[in-house]
Amino acid sequence: MMMENDHSADVERRSAGARAEETSSERTEMRSRASRSTRGGRWTLAVTCALGALSARGARAQTPPTDAACDYYMQVGGAGEAASGGGTSDVPFGSLEEAQLALTAGDTLCVRGGQYRLNTFIGAEILVRGNATHPITIKGLKGSDGNLPTFLFKSGVAFDFRGAKYINFESVDVDGSAYNVPLRAVLTANWWRDKPSPRVKIGQTCFRLRENTRHVNISHCACHDVHSNAVNVVDAYYTRIAHNAFYRIGFYRFKGEVAAVKRTFVKASQEVEEDGYRLDIEGNVIWNVESHLYQRTENASTGNILETNALNFDSVTDLDSKIRVQGNLLAFNGGPDLKFKNAPYLVVMSNTMHASPTVDSVMISDGTSDTSRLIMKNNMFFATQSSKSVIDIDVSMLNSTISDDDTILNNFVSGGGGFVNGTQAGFSVIDASEPVFANVSAGDFRILSTTTGVDATDMPGVSDSSLLKVAELLGDFNIGTVAESEWSAAGGIPHKNITQMLISTAPSSYTDVTFTQTSRDVAFITFRDPLAEDMFTFTLNQEYAQSLFDRNISALVDTTPAGRTELEARLGSKRRHRRVRSRVLSLGQADDEDMSVQSENEEMYLDDTEADREVSEDPTLGENTQEMEESDVGYPASEDTDATPIGQTKSNNYQLQRVA
Repeated sequence: MMMENDHSADVERRSAGARAEETSSERTEMRSRASRSTRGGRWTLAVTCALGALSARGARAQTPPTDAACDYYMQVGGAGEAASGGGTSDVPFGSLEEAQLALTAGDTLCVRGGQYRLNTFIGAEILVRGNATHPITIKGLKGSDGNLPTFLFKSGVAFDFRGAKYINFESVDVDGSAYNVPLRAVLTANWWRDKPSPRVKIGQTCFRLRENTRHVNISHCACHDVHSNAVNVVDAYYTRIAHNAFYRIGFYRFKGEVAAVKRTFVKASQEVEEDGYRLDIEGNVIWNVESHLYQRTENASTGNILETNALNFDSVTDLDSKIRVQGNLLAFNGGPDLKFKNAPYLVVMSNTMHASPTVDSVMISDGTSDTSRLIMKNNMFFATQSSKSVIDIDVSMLNSTISDDDTILNNFVSGGGGFVNGTQAGFSVIDASEPVFANVSAGDFRILSTTTGVDATDMPGVSDSSLLKVAELLGDFNIGTVAESEWSAAGGIPHKNITQMLISTAPSSYTDVTFTQTSRDVAFITFRDPLAEDMFTFTLNQEYAQSLFDRNISALVDTTPAGRTELEARLGSKRRHRRVRSRVLSLGQADDEDMSVQSENEEMYLDDTEADREVSEDPTLGENTQEMEESDVGYPASEDTDATPIGQTKSNNYQLQRVA
């Protein structure tokens, strides 16, 4: 690492070496791009990689770590400037913006341990370019507390790669802060979108690659507690995503698509000179990618949880697109682990896909997909649902893609309904009652060599050696084990709890509320604002509708005494509902609720700026929307009792109807 007083000598060395590729015009362009801003009224989006540094927790008076491979350093509170030779071990940079002004091909920037905050919608733009023989590396170093650096962000994108080339991005923890947000705030401010309420702020996407980005390697990183994606590949090729941990993704999402890794690029590539994988996903562990909220449109909700995927590949027109998915552990996600459309060349090898108990299929293709070449080898697919197929892929598609004897080979399917149309060549179906894994409840996904049909010399799924690397990765980020989410482990989707929370957080302007049940399977609640003549129809989930029908009660009274008191107080009545088949009741207008949402640092996670709302509609991100994980949603079932009739108020009606 060069010291400040050696800066001149180092500049001379670089000018003589083959590593220096960046021209002065490129540097000028980078500075210009790094200082652009976008519209925003009271708020200006400074896309200058503004990394406001947090004071590192538990900072100790010890010598900061150094590494012989580091050319530059970045540190919480660093004040180094590129123009004056900063970035040394003693005078480190304090932001990626400043560091990128110094980086040239072949350089390594080491980010020391600590907590860094990304304060703008685009947290940090990555604009630098290395070359094929001398890539630029940005990597984290463990701090004195043994932890890798953490980047906290509460909206938009943490790291936005724009035109970057030949970049290795390694060993950082990216935290979207969702765990600090209570369900009540999310429902009131985001799901219901009550206009006067500010939206809850939660990080959307950890890494986005666009604007002709090429040859980016994201490895040994963690991304969690975001509501859209870990990685969104928009306009990028030769992207490698390897040995990362992606978890707790999509909890707060109720619209659009959620995936840990999503490819949204649809244009044909003009680059035909390279023959590598244009998207290579290897050795990652991805779990708990699931929404906990019902989908909704502008004026209705179907009562169905938003589907999420570990991996989701949109249709492309690039006939040379080659994607490889190899050696990944995908478990306990809210939808199929792998979903794809029109993937001209897709290789799926040595993966373990373990579905959540509430999920039918672990791998699925769009019904109109045209996949000219699909290679599937040595995979283990596991599901517990019995009604549908574990793999939902048109058999004709598989047959049409086979061009040699080993294209579809040594795959195993356990549980579910087996494979589409029965047994398919290259797949072995394991009886659902037979043990497959060593101990999933303890996070041990080693496949038992005693499993019927398994060859101990050619084991399917993620290898034992790769699982050891997964364990090391989890240890490096202090994550723990791969396990079901709390609600899945507790017995599945808590439809009653979600519904009751939605009822109690509805905007106070909805003073005409009607429950209607037309059959055992169909029930809905209509919310109407009589002044604005606005109406919202909430169709209950079928499972919950059946429960209400069997108990002969309304969703509007299906709470504990405490929950019922809360609902009635909100609607202006102190009396309980009576179980009725057809009745009109009137209650008062709701009181405004306290919408303060605080993190452990006593910081507001609400966004009250119109500009942030506008930017959150970025189509490559999805809307800024969110979820549940709060103790007060766990209402147990209660006895329904008769009550005296509820009196009327002067102007507000609350209607309850049950249709026989």
